[in-house]
Amino acid sequence: IMANFTIVLPLSVYWSGAMLADAGIISSYAIGAIISLTFWVRYDSSSIKLCYLNHAFMVIIGNVLFAFTPSIDQWWYSWLARFVLGLEGGAMYNANLALISLSNPANR
Repeated sequence: IMANFTIVLPLSVYWSGAMLADAGIISSYAIGAIISLTFWVRYDSSSIKLCYLNHAFMVIIGNVLFAFTPSIDQWWYSWLARFVLGLEGGAMYNANLALISLSNPANR
Protein backbone atom coordinates (compact mmCIF):
# COMPACT_ATOMS: atom_id res chain seq x y z
CA ILE A 1 0.00 0.00 0.00
CA MET A 2 2.81 2.41 0.79
CA ALA A 3 4.26 1.87 -2.67
CA ASN A 4 1.00 3.17 -4.10
CA PHE A 5 1.33 6.46 -2.26
CA THR A 6 5.08 6.98 -2.52
CA ILE A 7 5.85 5.69 -6.01
CA VAL A 8 2.74 5.19 -8.12
CA LEU A 9 0.86 8.40 -7.38
CA PRO A 10 3.74 10.83 -8.04
CA LEU A 11 4.77 8.92 -11.16
CA SER A 12 1.25 8.96 -12.54
CA VAL A 13 1.41 12.76 -12.65
CA TYR A 14 4.75 12.53 -14.44
CA TRP A 15 3.57 10.02 -17.06
CA SER A 16 0.15 11.42 -17.79
CA GLY A 17 0.74 15.16 -17.90
CA ALA A 18 -3.01 15.84 -17.70
CA MET A 19 -5.25 15.74 -14.67
CA LEU A 20 -7.90 13.57 -16.33
CA ALA A 21 -5.36 10.98 -17.45
CA ASP A 22 -3.84 11.08 -13.95
CA ALA A 23 -7.25 10.39 -12.42
CA GLY A 24 -7.73 7.48 -14.83
CA ILE A 25 -4.42 5.92 -13.86
CA ILE A 26 -5.16 6.26 -10.16
CA SER A 27 -8.77 5.05 -10.39
CA SER A 28 -7.89 2.02 -12.52
CA TYR A 29 -6.83 0.30 -9.26
CA ALA A 30 -10.37 0.70 -7.93
CA ILE A 31 -11.88 -0.62 -11.15
CA GLY A 32 -9.71 -3.74 -10.93
CA ALA A 33 -10.59 -4.21 -7.25
CA ILE A 34 -14.34 -3.97 -7.91
CA ILE A 35 -14.15 -6.46 -10.77
CA SER A 36 -12.06 -8.81 -8.66
CA LEU A 37 -14.40 -8.50 -5.69
CA THR A 38 -17.29 -9.83 -7.74
CA PHE A 39 -15.26 -13.02 -8.16
CA TRP A 40 -13.90 -13.36 -4.62
CA VAL A 41 -17.20 -12.71 -2.83
CA ARG A 42 -18.32 -16.20 -3.95
CA TYR A 43 -15.70 -17.83 -1.70
CA ASP A 44 -15.70 -18.07 2.07
CA SER A 45 -12.91 -17.74 4.60
CA SER A 46 -11.77 -21.34 4.07
CA SER A 47 -10.24 -20.35 0.71
CA ILE A 48 -7.62 -18.14 2.33
CA LYS A 49 -4.68 -19.97 0.73
CA LEU A 50 -6.07 -19.43 -2.77
CA CYS A 51 -6.77 -15.84 -1.84
CA TYR A 52 -3.21 -15.13 -0.74
CA LEU A 53 -1.71 -16.93 -3.72
CA ASN A 54 -3.81 -14.80 -6.05
CA HIS A 55 -2.84 -11.69 -4.12
CA ALA A 56 0.87 -12.47 -4.42
CA PHE A 57 0.61 -13.35 -8.10
CA MET A 58 -1.26 -10.15 -9.00
CA VAL A 59 1.13 -7.98 -7.00
CA ILE A 60 4.12 -9.50 -8.77
CA ILE A 61 2.59 -9.19 -12.25
CA GLY A 62 1.29 -5.67 -11.62
CA ASN A 63 4.58 -4.38 -10.22
CA VAL A 64 6.57 -5.93 -13.07
CA LEU A 65 4.24 -4.22 -15.54
CA PHE A 66 4.59 -0.95 -13.67
CA ALA A 67 8.40 -1.30 -13.63
CA PHE A 68 8.42 -1.27 -17.44
CA THR A 69 6.12 1.74 -17.67
CA PRO A 70 8.97 4.28 -18.07
CA SER A 71 10.48 2.44 -21.03
CA ILE A 72 7.13 2.08 -22.84
CA ASP A 73 6.04 5.67 -22.09
CA GLN A 74 2.36 5.16 -22.91
CA TRP A 75 -0.45 6.24 -20.58
CA TRP A 76 -2.52 3.09 -21.25
CA TYR A 77 0.34 0.88 -20.04
CA SER A 78 0.31 2.67 -16.70
CA TRP A 79 -3.45 2.18 -16.60
CA LEU A 80 -3.04 -1.54 -17.33
CA ALA A 81 -0.42 -1.98 -14.61
CA ARG A 82 -2.62 -0.26 -12.03
CA PHE A 83 -5.63 -2.31 -13.13
CA VAL A 84 -3.71 -5.57 -12.59
CA LEU A 85 -2.58 -4.31 -9.19
CA GLY A 86 -6.22 -3.59 -8.40
CA LEU A 87 -7.19 -7.19 -9.12
CA GLU A 88 -5.46 -8.17 -5.90
CA GLY A 89 -7.64 -5.79 -3.90
CA GLY A 90 -10.73 -7.97 -4.17
CA ALA A 91 -8.88 -10.89 -2.59
CA MET A 92 -8.52 -8.92 0.64
CA TYR A 93 -12.24 -9.50 1.25
CA ASN A 94 -11.49 -13.17 1.98
CA ALA A 95 -8.49 -12.30 4.13
CA ASN A 96 -10.69 -10.08 6.27
CA LEU A 97 -13.35 -12.83 6.49
CA ALA A 98 -10.72 -15.25 7.79
CA LEU A 99 -9.48 -12.70 10.30
CA ILE A 100 -13.01 -12.11 11.61
CA SER A 101 -13.83 -15.82 11.80
CA LEU A 102 -10.64 -16.58 13.76
CA SER A 103 -10.93 -13.69 16.19
CA ASN A 104 -12.74 -13.84 19.49
CA PRO A 105 -16.22 -12.24 19.24
CA ALA A 106 -15.62 -10.30 22.46
CA ASN A 107 -12.55 -8.62 20.95
CA ARG A 108 -14.14 -7.49 17.70
